[in-house]
Amino acid sequence: MHFFRRYLSALLFVAAAVGCGAALPAAPAWAHVTPQNVVIEGSTHTNAATIRSYFSGTDQASVNRAVADLSATGMFSKVSAKIVDGKVIVSVEEASQVINRVAFEGNNNLKGDQLAVEVQS
Repeated sequence: MHFFRRYLSALLFVAAAVGCGAALPAAPAWAHVTPQNVVIEGSTHTNAATIRSYFSGTDQASVNRAVADLSATGMFSKVSAKIVDGKVIVSVEEASQVINRVAFEGNNNLKGDQLAVEVQS
């Protein structure tokens, strides 16, 4: 009886160890993004921390989602990313800036139409 009890507890221990190992995801799927994990190339006007905030992981699904979200902002004309040695290399090209509206304030002596003739972008 003592032998059977020892055999049964060893068998349960092995089953529990194998079951727990199979339930864990692969390491890259739950790896956290740090500033050292995300390298930004090509950004001049946008803060690198802003771009890094879109990346939640270093697995391919997270990177693809972040690239789609960055493209949807309209701040960049081209966004691409690749995973190299556990790091995410992000390449961005900024979109050309468009002036939507110019407002003249505090001008008592000149009309806005007169000032608009003199303004160039």
